Amino acid sequence: MDKLMSMAVEGAKHIATVSGLRWKIYLQSPEKGEVGGIYLFEDEASLKAYLDGPIMTQRKAGKFGDGKRVVSPIKDVTIKQFDVMDELTKITRGPV
Repeated sequence: MDKLMSMAVEGAKHIATVSGLRWKIYLQSPEKGEVGGIYLFEDEASLKAYLDGPIMTQRKAGKFGDGKRVVSPIKDVTIKQFDVMDELTKITRGPV
């Protein structure tokens, strides 16, 4: 495992401890050099705490890290907030 992936694994373990986080799905487009994620939180307060907390403060500053070390390969951070459409998601067996 390369150094960046090793840090990503440790970062995922750190994110997994976030209060109110149900899950995160990691996304990657190697061709475009992009990564992303889809998160589901228990409630609005948990989401707000995460967005205002230390992990996202690093991300918004363009930094990537594992909770201990920080490197700086992130640029163009975009955050969009959506509500879950429960009825339609249940039909397609979404994990909510």
